[in-house]
Order: sequence, then C-alpha cells, then structure tokens
Amino acid sequence: MKDGEEISKLIETSANIRTDSPSNYYEVIGKKGSGGFARVFLCQRLEDGKQFALKFLEPKSATERKAIETEIGIMQLSKCQSIVRCYEAFDYQNRLWIFMELMDDAFTHMLEDFAGNYSEDFCKYSLYKTC
Repeated sequence: MKDGEEISKLIETSANIRTDSPSNYYEVIGKKGSGGFARVFLCQRLEDGKQFALKFLEPKSATERKAIETEIGIMQLSKCQSIVRCYEAFDYQNRLWIFMELMDDAFTHMLEDFAGNYSEDFCKYSLYKTC
C-alpha cells in the first residue's frame, strides 16, 4: 500500500462516528453562529456539565459527507494544540453532529476589533498560528 493510501485509511478508521442520538448525551444551550456549510451551537454534556461547541452539518452529497468525515478523522487523530479538538461525532438522522473544543473567540471577531489596522507582528503571529 502506498503512503497516501495508508494515511487515508488511518484517517478513515480514526473517524469514530456514533449513530445514536446526541440528545442522549448533550443539551443545546444556544446558537453561536452559522456559515455556508454549518451552524454552531453552545452545548453542555449532560454527564458532567462541561461545555462544547456543536458543529451541526447537513451534507448535500456523498462527496461532501466524505470530506466532513475526513475532517473528523483528522481532528480526532491530531495531538497538535493548534487544531481544534473533536471530542465526539454523531451521524444521526442524516445529519452530522461534531462536538468540539469550545474556543474563547472567533478569529473573525479579532480581525473586526482591529478594523483593518494590523501591525506586521500581528500578521506574522496570525500566519504562524494558521500554518
């Protein structure tokens, strides 16, 4: 097997996606935002009250679903502190529910706060963290 195929297989097998109802484990508290592909909610785990971000997606094709499952596998495999951690994922009623690390703030909010006045150091730091 080629290296690329091995990596793809590892990612595929790492995407631990449950098929039972996420509402058995989590409660949605409120909406955080939405984009072109997903809606994001603040939620709480029923077991211990810990809060998470829920990325809720409704894939429109098999290709889109596969891409999302690959993203889940990469997040679950990663030990890098710069990548948002995926704690659990569910495929329930043809929707994907991804329970992720709750971030303090979105990068877009930081950009809006600076209103276009970005120092060179800010740009270097942002690009470094992105890479």
